[in-house]
Amino acid sequence: MINTKKAKIWYGGDYNPDQWEKPVWDEDLRMFKLAGINVVTLNVFAWAEGRN
Repeated sequence: MINTKKAKIWYGGDYNPDQWEKPVWDEDLRMFKLAGINVVTLNVFAWAEGRN
């Protein structure tokens, strides 16, 4: 737990917005809020871009 003043269970997963068009991002964020997602690992695979 990072913040001991606000104990909560973290709920989320990987999110790679670079794999989608920008108009999709707003809808993604809206759905994350509806699902109660409160943490993401962002751009996990961004390091590999341009290696091909």
